[in-house]
Amino acid sequence: MRRERRSGDHRRAPLPFLLIVDTDPTRLVAALSDLDGGVAIETATNRGDALRLAALGPELVLLGHHPPALDGLETCRCLIDAADTAEFPLIFVTRVRDDEFERRALGAGAIDVVAETTSAAVLRARVSCHLQLKQKTDLLLELAERDSLTGVANRRAFDRVLEREWRRAGPQSPLSVLMIDVDCFKIVNDRFGHLVGDECLRRLSRCLTLPLRRSSDMLARYGGDEFVALLPGTDQRGARHVAERMCREVEKGAWHRSNGNSELPQVTVSVGCSTAIPAEDASPRLLVSAADEQLYRAKQGGRNRVECRE
Repeated sequence: MRRERRSGDHRRAPLPFLLIVDTDPTRLVAALSDLDGGVAIETATNRGDALRLAALGPELVLLGHHPPALDGLETCRCLIDAADTAEFPLIFVTRVRDDEFERRALGAGAIDVVAETTSAAVLRARVSCHLQLKQKTDLLLELAERDSLTGVANRRAFDRVLEREWRRAGPQSPLSVLMIDVDCFKIVNDRFGHLVGDECLRRLSRCLTLPLRRSSDMLARYGGDEFVALLPGTDQRGARHVAERMCREVEKGAWHRSNGNSELPQVTVSVGCSTAIPAEDASPRLLVSAADEQLYRAKQGGRNRVECRE
């Protein structure tokens, strides 16, 4: 959920997305429409619409408290508890400003409490401050979940997204994992050195990314010369197709050094696939273990091949 604006270099840059949840959001919309740099605003007047819009990923939520029409405390708990909507800051805007309410609001998951009588200028300043903090937090999270060598996600990011997609998948929605290992990579490091090995891994990660066409697909470096791909909503047939394309992309990759004419050593990969329909009483780690078992079969079967659990 983003609205676009023109930046100085004429490329489109996303506007911050604010969600206002209030029985009458008119005043808040008017106050925040003049926020420096612009803002995209969506409004909800009840808990159901709030949960639906929050799933779109706002940078910030402003929540009113007007019981019984809108119980802000309970709505706050619902928003924070929802797996898809738990990563944004939430500010209460309320006529109640006693210590007990603030304690309960902060305990429910809010980061701030603002009085309804706060001037528009002060409200804009506080919202702007929280948006800047959110942007910095997002940047730190991105850096913490990015593999510094290849630029793809790291194992920490994969584990987090795997848990999220496992919870999100419906009873008829398959989830597939591909475990990918470079064949005989130790020989590359021993013969050509670790700098050449590192360049191979960087180029390899770009080849492995090419078959991933959907925004929900994910490639991560699992450790060393091992990668893992997460394919939500993909059945076994689709997972095998992606894995086989990965093998072909790596095999035909342009293996030349970026800083000279010398060729990089040609490498291949073996891939193990596993697919499951997520269940509440099962662990997503079993899906990873099954893919790892299939990877072992691919290695034992001659390498540069794909094996899937039947």
